[in-house]
Amino acid sequence: MLLKKSDILNLDDSDYKTIDVPEWSGEVRLKSMSVAEQIEYEKMQTSEDNNQLILTMLVLSIVDENNNRMFDKDDIVLLQEKSAHVICSLFKECIKLNSLTSKDIEDKAKNS
Repeated sequence: MLLKKSDILNLDDSDYKTIDVPEWSGEVRLKSMSVAEQIEYEKMQTSEDNNQLILTMLVLSIVDENNNRMFDKDDIVLLQEKSAHVICSLFKECIKLNSLTSKDIEDKAKNS
């Protein structure tokens, strides 16, 4: 079946993954980034310290039950206080969900 423009534009083609986070006594839902979100991520990288890359990806990826972002850029300071183990585990899941490699992330950090 040949798709129409409206078919493509109205389709939610995001991938989602629910991750159990026992340290937080619950689950976190991750959403793959859209092209616009990847562009936003790259823009944030150039204006942020490289140490913020992990948290920036989580801000763009963690969603609620209605697929709305739970956090915004201002929450990065608050997320810095969370367990490094949990944050790194969620970041690794984001990398997989977005089909990125460690090299992709390193290259982005070097270019920012």
